[in-house]
Amino acid sequence: MPKQDIVLATAVATAVATATMGVVANYPWVVSTQLGTNSFFVNNVLGTQECGHHATMQGPDKACMGVPCSCVPASATNSTLVPDVTLSGLCAADTANTCLGTRIPFEQALACTFLEGIIFILICATGLRAVIIRLFPKSVLMAGAAGIGVFIAFVGMKDSGFIAAAPFPTLVGLNTEWPYKHGGWGANDYHSCIGFNSCTMYFDGPPYSVVCPWLAVAGLLVTCALLVWNVNGAFIIGIFFTMFASWAKFPQKMSEGGLVPDKVVDVARFTTTAGALDFNWGANTGELIGALMMFLYLDLVGSSITFISLGQMAGVLNKKGDMPRSNIAFLSDAFGTTLGGLLGSSALTTYVESAAAMREGGRTGFTAVVCSVFFLASIALWPLFSSIP
Repeated sequence: MPKQDIVLATAVATAVATATMGVVANYPWVVSTQLGTNSFFVNNVLGTQECGHHATMQGPDKACMGVPCSCVPASATNSTLVPDVTLSGLCAADTANTCLGTRIPFEQALACTFLEGIIFILICATGLRAVIIRLFPKSVLMAGAAGIGVFIAFVGMKDSGFIAAAPFPTLVGLNTEWPYKHGGWGANDYHSCIGFNSCTMYFDGPPYSVVCPWLAVAGLLVTCALLVWNVNGAFIIGIFFTMFASWAKFPQKMSEGGLVPDKVVDVARFTTTAGALDFNWGANTGELIGALMMFLYLDLVGSSITFISLGQMAGVLNKKGDMPRSNIAFLSDAFGTTLGGLLGSSALTTYVESAAAMREGGRTGFTAVVCSVFFLASIALWPLFSSIP
């Protein structure tokens, strides 16, 4: 999926759903793509496959990075598929890059997301949502909020290279130069020599970008210190500190292999994903129905957990675990998912990170409206925002 389409779909769907949350439900909460659903959408539903759908060249050859590709038989007598590098002059015949695509076309996955949003709207409109949520004890939902926080922290430490896969039986440990290869760690014949003290551009596997564990931890420590000192905007300051430090470490432009954006302002436009829904699932029907049910489960339970925890923080939750206008807030959630699937993003839900805005003093829907305005502004500033590591 083109980065520009993903940024635009996320920005528009988030802005509309968040503005709805603020104006109609009057809660200071952002509605956007959540980490868990997004990870499931990318890794489990779309998947990765050599010579897959919408394939592009990926690997250490920077000149050949991201070039659209297809595969052809190696020869008239060898049916093994190899990248057809004749489609672009950017790729040499002996390029080390691999033609990687998705197992399932994103058009079918977006259709699955769109249907889940419609079903979620019906569940909320009929009042079935309230019945289902009352089946969960309040303590379970509160514990789920802590679980979401732990999951986000784990993913952040993994993607920053602070932790890595370790040999059995430890499985996960501090990155003291374990074989490091995103999505395929631990190969016996592979060792990248990337440890905690490393700071390098990594192109042998995803993220095909910077891996700098010590800088990630430094940014985290700066943010924690600002939080302890009760500095307003501590999270934003920490993000910008890490971004500017990464630019100083890799001062080249992104087109030249660095991290500095080639331009700051560029109005994004849909090229592929908007309205690209494919309901003709064919052999993928069973898998996509399973994905739809998982999307619905994550959306319903995840948003319920977030509502309970944020409602408790805002002081609007009663002893039964109910809060005013909750059904309207859930409808904003479901509407965002439907719009996201239509435009080109995974399911949207209320952000538990909205607690950061509440910590800064946000208590009404005006906070959400202001956030939606900034998301609309990101449509023009997407090269800058997409460069934040």
